[in-house]
Amino acid sequence: MRVLFLSLTTALFCSFLAAAPALYEVANDKANVRIDSTISSESLGSLHKGEIVEVLDEKFDWYKVILPSTFSGYIFKDFVKLIDERRLEVNATNVNLRSQPTPNSSIIGKVNKGEVLNLVEYSGDWFKVKSYPYAVGWVHKVSLREVNFSSEPSSLVEEIWPKLSLPDIQSKLLLHKYLIGRGEQLVPLLEAKIPASDSNSVYSLIEILSQIALNQSKSGDWELARSFWEAAKKSAPRQASIYLDILQNILMPHEKKEAYFYLQQNGKLSAENIKTALEQFSVKLNNI
Repeated sequence: MRVLFLSLTTALFCSFLAAAPALYEVANDKANVRIDSTISSESLGSLHKGEIVEVLDEKFDWYKVILPSTFSGYIFKDFVKLIDERRLEVNATNVNLRSQPTPNSSIIGKVNKGEVLNLVEYSGDWFKVKSYPYAVGWVHKVSLREVNFSSEPSSLVEEIWPKLSLPDIQSKLLLHKYLIGRGEQLVPLLEAKIPASDSNSVYSLIEILSQIALNQSKSGDWELARSFWEAAKKSAPRQASIYLDILQNILMPHEKKEAYFYLQQNGKLSAENIKTALEQFSVKLNNI
């Protein structure tokens, strides 16, 4: 029994390892997003009340935001190659993402060689792609309000925890980034949530804890990875499978992964499988 797959969370979140972002919540329904910081500039679409966006800059009465995954852009076909029917890889540098499938339409962002884009549909010589997190737009300040999460770690986790059960991974990207930016102080609080986690929040926990440990490992410190290994060894199968997913993200970030939690949930992860994985990860940790 061996089910191999590329870790979904690793693929989705590898670009979101910087410090916690400035998060704003949409205060009004159908808040217009525009090309520029003027009321007369082209509209790219609208945001919905309660949606969370990352603010990058401000100008006069406008905020510059990263466009959410519900927004799309267009890229010329000669600058990309198809990986499969749903993904494109950029094969040129400093390529424009445009608001419409025409060479003279407004530029909403740029992508570089090697970036992988999610394909929405074909449009002649253009591909329509999901533009997050490469495209930006402007929203009037009256439509946004800053999200003020608690600075106290336990209160922060309690505030964000209910949102991690949302089924849409894309809608949680900024919350993941925010928690990852807070670093190691959140690890024990997040680990304490594992027993009560549902399947949606499990994948959030796997990604957040993996990335915090990966950030720690960049300085040569593998303490968290070793702690997760010890926790996996002592845990019941469900919890052990979660820790195994975390460990492979840390120790095998660029390799194909076993879907440990998925297999356990479907009754396909035996005690012997867990033992074998722990031995494999023990070798990797001892060789660091």
